[in-house]
Amino acid sequence: MLNIKVHLDRPPEIAASQTGGWLERTFKLKQFNTNVRTEAIAGLTTFITMAYIIIVNPNIIQASGMPVGAVMVSTILVAAIFTIFMGLYAKRPFALAPGMGSNAFFAFTIVAGGMATWQTGLGMVFISGVLFLILTLIGIRDAIANAIFSLRHYKNYRRENEGDPRSASRAMYPVNIFLDN
Repeated sequence: MLNIKVHLDRPPEIAASQTGGWLERTFKLKQFNTNVRTEAIAGLTTFITMAYIIIVNPNIIQASGMPVGAVMVSTILVAAIFTIFMGLYAKRPFALAPGMGSNAFFAFTIVAGGMATWQTGLGMVFISGVLFLILTLIGIRDAIANAIFSLRHYKNYRRENEGDPRSASRAMYPVNIFLDN
């Protein structure tokens, strides 16, 4: 005898997704019109695309005097741990790895340029990371990003409506509230 549960308090697509496996329930694959095979191929493609960092990052950091083997292992671990974290916690298909521009700045400008030792440089990176985390947690990072976006939107809107006699008053409102287009 079949035992079928009907979830009257949930939309049908959510109730259906709960009948699938762990991957379906966790990542809502049907809701996003995908499947495990497609996501596995996408993950492999992403790994192959960014695997160069395993070799390039230690070679860049080598200029600072850090041991190449340790940098390679830490690059692999950091990329793996934070990519998995992004997938499981944030439910986003983003691969994360150390930034090459930041690493080059650290190795060539800060350390090789004689401003600090690599140990002091890593301390500076840690402190800046903590500061960015604090700015994120108290909402300042979002406020700055939104202000930059609003300013860019405002400038683009002004440029697109140049010559329109109504543009001066419209530019104050990013959303078009005027009905007489």
